[in-house]
Amino acid sequence: MAKGFGRPVPNTHNEREAQILKKSVLNHFEHRSVPRVGSRTDHNFVAIVTIAILAVIAGADGFVAIETYGKAKQKWLETFLDLPHGIPSHDTFGRVFGQLAPQQLEAGFLSWVGSITESLDIELIHIDGKTAKGSYDRKNYHLALHSVSAWSSEYGLVLAQQKVESKSNEITAVPLLLKLLNLFGAVVTLDAMGTQIDIARQILQAGGDYVLALKGNQGKLSQQVGGWFAIAQAMNWQGIELSDHQTVEASHHRKETRQVWAVGVSQLPPLLDRAQWEGLTSVVMVKRTRQLWNMRHHPDSVLPQFPVGGWLAAQPGDSLPLGC
Repeated sequence: MAKGFGRPVPNTHNEREAQILKKSVLNHFEHRSVPRVGSRTDHNFVAIVTIAILAVIAGADGFVAIETYGKAKQKWLETFLDLPHGIPSHDTFGRVFGQLAPQQLEAGFLSWVGSITESLDIELIHIDGKTAKGSYDRKNYHLALHSVSAWSSEYGLVLAQQKVESKSNEITAVPLLLKLLNLFGAVVTLDAMGTQIDIARQILQAGGDYVLALKGNQGKLSQQVGGWFAIAQAMNWQGIELSDHQTVEASHHRKETRQVWAVGVSQLPPLLDRAQWEGLTSVVMVKRTRQLWNMRHHPDSVLPQFPVGGWLAAQPGDSLPLGC
């Protein structure tokens, strides 16, 4: 029988979620303030910031797109935001964010994201530096924007971000970024720039474990580990206890094979500065081979990169291949 009549039944689950979201937003943004142009205050500041954040998460790339998102989602937004005059215009969004101190917005946003991620029990955190394409200003001699980000691939979330003046300053930015994160019980992966004794120690002291890329900036240690792996593989790993893993991925017109070998550090000869690398338990080698689709019969179609890099690992156990 069709159920098109009668009193509509409220969706208590959605209402409950809206109230939780409203409380979360207020806790982290209501104490922020922003200067106003003139005496009119038609729109609530928390509502403006919240709509903008949600719109950007949904893919908005400008104030017009933020307004469009707000109007499309107005009925839902009104369930937890104070919108007595509807959705602000794109000009209003622009004026507010033009007067808002970036540090204020960053503090509120990181506090909000932090409260969310605490309940997610994140197990893997990637830290990497990126340069924003097209962010340089040649006319005014401004370099491109470079930042270091902490990323959770499990949930598709940027957990925190730290601006740096240049790529060479990532070493100083990474410790600041780590202080913003809850590392307890998480495995933190870093590229070669973050492979520093002090950074490894900081991660352990915060209750996390690390997987650090071992490359040219740790030249002697990298050569020592790479040389040992070359001999061990030539001997077909005789007498060596190890764990191995292999993945094959096909995308973007190429096939890529990755092989991983993880060995307890106790099986290697004494490593350079071994005592300073706190918590170090394993070393890992990765071999990667790419097969290009349009060079299938060409002798150079298989491009081996051996090794792609070594890795220093503290306590990740079965999670080691995730650092590759």
